[in-house]
Amino acid sequence: AGDGEDARVKSAIGIGALLNDGLGDTIRVSLTEDSVYEIPVAQSLAEKATKLWQREDPLPVNERARDAIDPFSFEKRVAQPIQLTSKCTLGGEAPPAVFVKTPLPVSEYAKIIPEVCSTQMRQPDAKLEGLIIAVNKVEDFEHLWSLHSALETVLESLAIELGDSIDLEDLEKLTWPKGGAQWMLIQRFTREDTYYAPQMLAFCRRKQLTLVVDTTPEALEAGLGHALLAVPGKGDFLLSASRPEATLNPLATHRMLADIAQIQGLKAPLWIRNTAENTIDPKDYFSDRLLEASIFSGALLCDGLGDLISIETEQNVAKATALAYNILQGARARVSRTEFVACPSCGRTLFDLQEVTRRIRSRTDHLKGVTIAIMGCIVNGPGEMADADFGYVGGAPGKINLYVGKECVKYNVPAAEALDRLIDLIREHGKWIEPREKVQENV
Repeated sequence: AGDGEDARVKSAIGIGALLNDGLGDTIRVSLTEDSVYEIPVAQSLAEKATKLWQREDPLPVNERARDAIDPFSFEKRVAQPIQLTSKCTLGGEAPPAVFVKTPLPVSEYAKIIPEVCSTQMRQPDAKLEGLIIAVNKVEDFEHLWSLHSALETVLESLAIELGDSIDLEDLEKLTWPKGGAQWMLIQRFTREDTYYAPQMLAFCRRKQLTLVVDTTPEALEAGLGHALLAVPGKGDFLLSASRPEATLNPLATHRMLADIAQIQGLKAPLWIRNTAENTIDPKDYFSDRLLEASIFSGALLCDGLGDLISIETEQNVAKATALAYNILQGARARVSRTEFVACPSCGRTLFDLQEVTRRIRSRTDHLKGVTIAIMGCIVNGPGEMADADFGYVGGAPGKINLYVGKECVKYNVPAAEALDRLIDLIREHGKWIEPREKVQENV
């Protein structure tokens, strides 16, 4: 899986998803780090699975006769495209978009603004595409307009999560800024809202707002889905299930939501919201929420579900954005930078795997859509790197073999020259671009 945060994300997606489905008796986490660092990750994944399998209140058995997801082959769920902003499409052929939720109240918009601006400047190819703001009372909207005005040039979309005290009558009285299609309204709907939900959808269509229907599979099946389909106009709304812990486990809830939507002919894009704070260990908050989000979101993405993803368990906007992109990259749902495949250290490794991986990453991490494999020897290396674009493999002591795809094109390159020769190969195949810093220096 490689090293660092990327490796932990990929391990959680690959192993955690299977454990959540009840599969697995022995696991091994494979990191390009000292072996002792593999153990805590594996233990955490095993503990999470055990808690799920041995609940005191067992999850109800799903008696549904069908499942829209084929576990043996990948197929992306078909969702009607929604052009949210000039640069962001939800559904269709577009990759999943990335939103985060600010933990600050909207009244503190003066603190929200610099945090969002700083996040947008960090990664040009991994920018935040929308911000979720909680609005709990009508007076909050004045602060919201100020926030929108300040961020309009750096962030096109705001998703307003409406509190229970705000109803349709309040929204009708507001004067909405121009460019309503870029605004999203998130409202929680239950099975009792089959009359209210269509009214809200009709209002959003009149105002050119995008409605997010946050609900449960049971409510959708009990009549909410058909009520929404009956509203005249195009299907410009999203589905989400932000509180799955109240029913089934989060994976089961979202799979069932997608299944019922397919049966009813609802092709609304699906929003994967990581909101389950109650499952996170406060003693190891950062690594635990990373694993939780990776298992949950990564498994759904590998099922072909998800047109929008948000990490709402991380308080820092920049970290939440980076984690969302790392999960998308790990699930191969959206590639925003170089993908690295590296084997773990073992007795056959012919060079310092960790140091070499660090040096290769430092020179090539800016390449978008390129996969580079770093393998310590030729015993297992060529097989483990089969889907990489380029490979760096230990051929003999002090010698490196370089691959393009599955073909070895350069044998026994001196280790001191191997990284430069690898970059030459990437150039020859038209996949090299100069780092942004170097381009700016030349300008």
